[in-house]
Amino acid sequence: MSPVWHARCVTWLPRAGVLPFLLALSALALGQQALPVLGPVLPIVLGYGVVIAAFMSGALWGQVVMEPAAAIWLLFSNLLALVTWAAAVWLSPQAALPVLTVVFVALWLADRQRWRAGRVSSRYWRIRCEVTALVVPAVLGCAALA
Repeated sequence: MSPVWHARCVTWLPRAGVLPFLLALSALALGQQALPVLGPVLPIVLGYGVVIAAFMSGALWGQVVMEPAAAIWLLFSNLLALVTWAAAVWLSPQAALPVLTVVFVALWLADRQRWRAGRVSSRYWRIRCEVTALVVPAVLGCAALA
């Protein structure tokens, strides 16, 4: 992959990943509890959020797996993935969405700590803050509007 293509993917894929959260929030704000073809909004946004939280937990794992001093982050990433899974399995979507939000904030805090330690680039950190600033309110808004 060319460096230019890689830079575009790193820049735009996280931003594109925000769109399903914003679309779900918009649908609920307009009084639509279900989307044509897709079905009920809450299970859709929860399912998508679980995938994203698992992906982000795995990304954290991938960053630290070769750092012996970072074992705590390995445990933390696994804990967050398991909390997300448990919330999705045992709670209603409306109750699980705030838990998902806590997981997203915890992952953001982990990235902030790693950014402060010089382990995450400033470019990634800016995008990460931008995306989290959109996702967290969107997920909480979905829970509130359900």
